[in-house]
Amino acid sequence: MSSSEIRLLFPEPIFIVNDLLSSEDSQAVLGRCIDLYKTLDMSSHDAGHPLNTHGIYDLNDDKVFDGLSLEISNSVKRFVKAHGSEYKYTCQNSWLNVYERGQFHGSHNHPYCTFSAVYYAKVPDSSGSIFFNSPYSSMLPVPDIEDQTEISYDTYTLHPKENMLVMFRSYLLHKVSSNLSEDIRISLAYNF
Repeated sequence: MSSSEIRLLFPEPIFIVNDLLSSEDSQAVLGRCIDLYKTLDMSSHDAGHPLNTHGIYDLNDDKVFDGLSLEISNSVKRFVKAHGSEYKYTCQNSWLNVYERGQFHGSHNHPYCTFSAVYYAKVPDSSGSIFFNSPYSSMLPVPDIEDQTEISYDTYTLHPKENMLVMFRSYLLHKVSSNLSEDIRISLAYNF
């Protein structure tokens, strides 16, 4: 009698933490983000892309974000441990993203890092989702897939919520769809 099994040899985990901060702390982070949005000369590197502080203002240098940064670092430790490691990662850089109506972010990854994290401070309805692409998507696909499973995803769509943290390996290609709302969407990015 034969037996069979499926082994997940090269899984692509995404680590999600809902309600990362207390209501009071999340409101303080949001308030500071809005202050930075109003006062900094934030720019977009490409037409249609979000306004951001990448390269001009590192959130690690702002005391208001200390509590958030600590929670993210602790979550990264848990994610690293799930990979079977106790290695101590430190945050290399962090920045603020503000998506105004119509802004999006094309497919990209975060080179020279191991883990990346995104914290969602403000997520109005219809303000965009994050899409993760399989690192194997350039390979010949399996045809006629009727129901996506954890071994057949080519693209995975995540609809973020406020006060949510999403972490992933930095090489994983991802993109953000257009903000179709009249309000701004705010996220904070961290690389480890």
